[in-house]
Amino acid sequence: MISERCKGHNLLNHCKQVNKPINLTIEYNMLNEKIIEWECVLSYDNNGETVINKSRSSSKVCALNDILNKIEYDLKGIVGCK
Repeated sequence: MISERCKGHNLLNHCKQVNKPINLTIEYNMLNEKIIEWECVLSYDNNGETVINKSRSSSKVCALNDILNKIEYDLKGIVGCK
């Protein structure tokens, strides 16, 4: 169980440490070299179903943060909150 205050990269690190959700992967793809644009793809297994989330931004960190903000509630449900 984790605290409700755990968010963003701290929540992601906790998920990696406890291996929940299963098969959590993060990939980065450069979409355009002239105008630097990154795509972040975060995927994981949830009850036998593969969940894929994508985001685009000018940096890898911003793209990952966008995804984490969108799926924070889902991750907390999988890991369990106090």
